[in-house]
Amino acid sequence: MGRNQAFTKIKHITVTEQVSQQICDMISSGHYNPGDKLPTQKQLEEMMGVSRPTLREAISRLISLGIIEARQGQGYFVKELTPDINILVPKLNDNDHKTRDLFEARLFLEAVLCQLAAVFASDEEIKELVSTHQRLESGELKWTACVYGENHLHALIAKYSHNEFLSEFEYSILKHLEDYPELFLSKDNEVSKGKYESVPHGLIVDAIQRRDPVAAYNESIRHILLYTDDIGLRKKYGFALYRDENSSKE
Repeated sequence: MGRNQAFTKIKHITVTEQVSQQICDMISSGHYNPGDKLPTQKQLEEMMGVSRPTLREAISRLISLGIIEARQGQGYFVKELTPDINILVPKLNDNDHKTRDLFEARLFLEAVLCQLAAVFASDEEIKELVSTHQRLESGELKWTACVYGENHLHALIAKYSHNEFLSEFEYSILKHLEDYPELFLSKDNEVSKGKYESVPHGLIVDAIQRRDPVAAYNESIRHILLYTDDIGLRKKYGFALYRDENSSKE
């Protein structure tokens, strides 16, 4: 690559986006933890030197992303997504069967959530989902600042499915996955990020945006099956479950 090709276009970042990112950075750094109360609007305006409308817009964006929440008469708090439904997911302990069971739960649950989101998400929610995916892809929004990290989009889709019980199951699974960072193949690897995040997430988000529940379901199935194959789990399915064209060679 020539020297000139190493340069990229400078992205225009609005004041609102800077405010949102700064609050996210404070949360991801551990300065504020889940459940902690943030400074008041007036204090935030003074500390960051921004106007009230700008701050409100930034806060509104963070609330829609599930990063902070507003409590009536109390202020703003770092969001806690502790599910009301207590699911006792068994610890994996290097057990292939339990690992496979965990991903099988994701396989069908997330496919249905994608299907529901394609049908029941509001236009505004779909717009937010697309925007979040684009901001994550561009690097404007960091995974470390998001609820459930690399699985943030899956959490948003669950929220936009508008099925309280299924979404709570999903949050429980995603929370459990945080205990097993070794299962995230895309970690610190740009090629893997494209294979396991950018491409499949883009296809899922596109299907939901087109309001195509069948495509959303199928793309979600493909995403998880590819992942389970590549983390070394023995294939459990003897039938052609949404197989890609390369599977016939196996």
